[in-house]
Amino acid sequence: MGLAFTSMAPSESRKLTEWLQELSCEPLPSPAAAEAGANTAEQAEATDSGRNVLNALISLLIRKRVLTDQEGTDLLRELFR
Repeated sequence: MGLAFTSMAPSESRKLTEWLQELSCEPLPSPAAAEAGANTAEQAEATDSGRNVLNALISLLIRKRVLTDQEGTDLLRELFR
């Protein structure tokens, strides 16, 4: 079993990133910073961080044989497209 996100609204992407940051024990931005809006560098860093977490999750699912090698490879290609 696995997850594949084919399309996502920006607000949904931000929420997913927040959830992944919480699960990976990464610090979350302060509410004031979130309300003020993140700059482009912070958004890029959050995207990279989310991709790193998803990469690790997909790799773990492959190692545990939850995903086949081909399924994992396909997901990783999509992730870093």
